[in-house]
Amino acid sequence: MGTPLTRSFSAFIPTSLLRRRHSQGSHRELRPSPVAAMAAGSKEMRNPATRLTDDLIVEILSRLPVKSLCRFRCVSKLWRGLISHPDHRKKLPQTLAGFFYHTTSRERFPESARHFTNVTGWGEPLIRPSLSFLPGHIDILDCCNGLLLCRSQTAASASQYIVCNPATEEWAALPESSQAGNICNARLGFDPAVSPHFHVFEFVEADDDIFVRGLEVYSSLTGEWIYRNSGWSVELILRDNSSTVFINGFLNVFEPGFFKQNVFAPADQHVLAGDTEGNTWRTIRVPPGHHDGLIGQSQGRLYYLNVLEEHDFKLTVFVLEDYSSDEWIFKHSVMASELLGTSFDLIQYYYPIAFHPECHLIYFVSYVDNTIRCYDMDHRKVHVIHNMGCKLDRWECCLPYVPLFSESLAGWN
Repeated sequence: MGTPLTRSFSAFIPTSLLRRRHSQGSHRELRPSPVAAMAAGSKEMRNPATRLTDDLIVEILSRLPVKSLCRFRCVSKLWRGLISHPDHRKKLPQTLAGFFYHTTSRERFPESARHFTNVTGWGEPLIRPSLSFLPGHIDILDCCNGLLLCRSQTAASASQYIVCNPATEEWAALPESSQAGNICNARLGFDPAVSPHFHVFEFVEADDDIFVRGLEVYSSLTGEWIYRNSGWSVELILRDNSSTVFINGFLNVFEPGFFKQNVFAPADQHVLAGDTEGNTWRTIRVPPGHHDGLIGQSQGRLYYLNVLEEHDFKLTVFVLEDYSSDEWIFKHSVMASELLGTSFDLIQYYYPIAFHPECHLIYFVSYVDNTIRCYDMDHRKVHVIHNMGCKLDRWECCLPYVPLFSESLAGWN
């Protein structure tokens, strides 16, 4: 009868493809015996997927959503090989492939290094982290839907923003903003399902303090920067590791709520959102938690994670089901004792870095042993996917990466 996955796969097979497969095989001279033909015909009637060539399977798989594609990897070694083959990557939808991260250690030379680890935890890195196709010394600032935002430092000590696609090695150098000469925090906005153009958001601080007073936004469509004064109702201090998400045409920033009326004290926490034109500004209050919260995108929705300090440390997850509203829906919670087998301090020793874009998975870094770990919310299980090394002084900038194999996007040099 075939496996449940192959039976469900049959529903995606257009009749025209089956007719094409039948016509392709009709000219063969060698014919099976009547008994074998009846057996084979019966098998093909029960499971039409067995009648398809590799090319037709790939063509059908390219029409599936990413989550379904991940499930069909389990059908057989053949299908897993077809899905992972480099020649088919441009056709098939992609999901989380791994993480860029940066480490520093006095136990090696050079002390500073950039790395990429596959999300599976094994195999050669999908992307070479050196980004040697780019000019100058490169620092990665952000990653969004397959593109990287980098800051390039040249021998003349001049710096500029570069947006690149590491899968195709295409890149674009951006013109200077009005903040040229200042080192600002910046983030990237890009959604290839909506537009081939990207946006870069530069956070401009006030001259006499560290609060964000406005945004400079670059559009690859116009090739120009625009400046807008902040329209948020609360003040923002953006750190290098502050989590941001580009979704529904808005850049969303987690605001930890430590600053109220210029006083360092606990306050309400928010997600601050701004559009690419600088015309719409939103201030969305989030459920209470520790200041090192995380926002992320999963299955097209905005997710929020934080830790509560009760008798034990409790990780809580909420989702903004309707992005136009301010109502967070409770999604999941787990105590540290269940998550880790002991009542570890989730705030001091564990740092969340990403939500999986398609599945109910959370990734975090353990300061205890310098590992990247994955927590499965459905099965309430944790497993280690990568060891960054035991003798690190620090790690930085752990960014999730989803490959983009499309070429000739708008705005490249």
